[in-house]
Amino acid sequence: MISRSLSFLLSLSAIITIGDACSQDDNTKILPPSLANINDDNIQFFKDTKYNNVTTTASMLQHNSIRKVDEHGSTFSRRRNHQKRSNLLRKGNQKSINLPTIAGIVKKQPRFNTLEAALTSVQLLDVFRGSDSGPFTLFAPNNAAFDKLGDILDDLLGQNTLAYILQYHIVDGIVLAEDLRDGPIDSFFGGIINVDVKRNGVTLNGDVNIIKTDIRASNGVIHIIDSVLVPLTVVDVAIQSGFTSLVAAIDKAGLRDALNGPGPFTIFAPTNSAFQTLGPLENLSGSDLEPVLLYHVIDGLVTENDLFEGHVETLQGDDIHIDFKNQTGWEAKEYVQIYGGQSSAKVKQTDIFASNGVIHVIDNVLLP
Repeated sequence: MISRSLSFLLSLSAIITIGDACSQDDNTKILPPSLANINDDNIQFFKDTKYNNVTTTASMLQHNSIRKVDEHGSTFSRRRNHQKRSNLLRKGNQKSINLPTIAGIVKKQPRFNTLEAALTSVQLLDVFRGSDSGPFTLFAPNNAAFDKLGDILDDLLGQNTLAYILQYHIVDGIVLAEDLRDGPIDSFFGGIINVDVKRNGVTLNGDVNIIKTDIRASNGVIHIIDSVLVPLTVVDVAIQSGFTSLVAAIDKAGLRDALNGPGPFTIFAPTNSAFQTLGPLENLSGSDLEPVLLYHVIDGLVTENDLFEGHVETLQGDDIHIDFKNQTGWEAKEYVQIYGGQSSAKVKQTDIFASNGVIHVIDNVLLP
């Protein structure tokens, strides 16, 4: 069974409303479920290593001595290679000693006043001061990006939750605009940032725009973004996407904290209508639901490009079988069918990314 842990990345979807559970006005800014119960004693920055004060974290990052998250270790043989491409960090060890540091740029440019205050409050600005630190890529929210958070930012100043959020904006190595590719990349402390390269620009996590690229520094590069990155967990994304039956089952089985953990997880998420085949959820116990739900979860990040025909082990312990089918008719196309136990499901949608994994939508509940 999954080891239970509280949220690995603070999911500050401070600007969203969580389904029908909220009675606030549309303009009310709230925190998502995965931010609940975060405190100095239970923050987990990544994997199995705990730090519970921002001073230690900043110091270790500054000296590059924190163990970075390893490759996600998918049980599939075809592992994702977006950030592992040789050209992505090809300039990672080159430093321009005649340029200001990232910290110097942040302090000098008025558009980063709020970012400077936020980094200073959690003692992370010093991370970017020395030319011998890094190199890093910083996705830097401008003042207008922080303004979207409203009063919540004032409450977070100096808190470990803010440190979490800011660390999510840091990538190891120098990643220039020309190096960005579609797909997930890892932030320095773990967590997935999804990159979408379009004709008119680059977006991160679906709705955060890069508005200026390649501000070079002696210890890295800065890209300016128009919103604070929101590292939602797979549970947060399921809530936001309307998977009410799945979330209710997760809660009844007591798996929310585990799935808010580091991961990464790949979840084959049945639709609400698919859950109707099980009958009313209130008639099922948590012990009934737990093995069924874990049968839909794979340890590791498996994107659409990573899928291949064959067997893969789930967190329930049994295998599911993935098969590529050809749809007949006037619009012939390939689709993915999953077989498990005496059940099967068709993949309806792929690659709904979260900070700790990815969701693929299926049209039936798999029964081990």
